[in-house]
Amino acid sequence: MDSKSLIGGTFFILLGVLFLGDNFGWIEFSMATFWPWLVVLVGVFFLLGWFRNRSETGLLMAGTIFSVYGLLFLYCSNYGWWQMGAYNLWAFFIIGPGLGFLMLYLFGEQEGSLLYTAVFLIGLGTLFLMSFLNFGYFLPLLMIAIGLWMIIKNRRAADNASQTPTTDAGRES
Repeated sequence: MDSKSLIGGTFFILLGVLFLGDNFGWIEFSMATFWPWLVVLVGVFFLLGWFRNRSETGLLMAGTIFSVYGLLFLYCSNYGWWQMGAYNLWAFFIIGPGLGFLMLYLFGEQEGSLLYTAVFLIGLGTLFLMSFLNFGYFLPLLMIAIGLWMIIKNRRAADNASQTPTTDAGRES
């Protein structure tokens, strides 16, 4: 038996039992509060797919994003969707892909661009997430300082690279 058929069939059987139990009054089930769990489950299935075949690192990105978004939707459906804007929870739409890039870096090919992208997205999302707090002058000054540091560091690296002596080892005299 194909494992995909088994998982898909089991999913539909359980979902049918939930709907039937709600119709008979055995359990209280509402799709309005259940759908975020479906998004989380999709993420978990992607992650389980990666555990089965570790060469499929792309599943990490999808699994992480679906899991983060599903947990966000679950939180908002239980505690109020107004919190999405009031507490800048929308920043998790930026943090989710950042965590996906981090997972790709940690468990896939460790390319520097994956790590840089992860740090940038997670950092940017965290700044937006924290911006509902009143930091006054601290947050803008911190962002300016980080920007200056990045420019100066890049300029120094370029200056050092241009000052290193080059040899003509490949040239014959």
